[in-house]
Amino acid sequence: MAEIRVVLVTLPWGDAHIARLNRALEPAEVIRVHRFDALGIASALRRADVAFLTGDLDERFLRAPLLKWVHCGHAGIERSALPEVLDHGLQVTSAAGRSAPALAEHAMLFMLALSFRYGNFLDAQRAHRWGVRGQQA
Repeated sequence: MAEIRVVLVTLPWGDAHIARLNRALEPAEVIRVHRFDALGIASALRRADVAFLTGDLDERFLRAPLLKWVHCGHAGIERSALPEVLDHGLQVTSAAGRSAPALAEHAMLFMLALSFRYGNFLDAQRAHRWGVRGQQA
């Protein structure tokens, strides 16, 4: 496996997450740059062999001389894992699946709300009424 030397990070992670990333990638240098800092990204891409990105990659990443792996911090990579990117030899990964538990819980919430006619209760609350028609005691 190739050694990771320089990592560009544009993900809006807090200091604790970045510290954990630093420990995991030691002795690699981790360069944090805001996703809209074009000059900072351009500078880091001259040396980076890995990039953890907010959003999708663009042509700047294809021109990066040492870049081998790009991780997109979101699930859908259809705008990043393009044929020209893969033909260039870049490995592209994503955070697919990280939101699955929250999305499942969200779906359950809506199913329960519909099953128990939550909308009717909300309307009654707004009208300052107690209960709704058809409610079982």
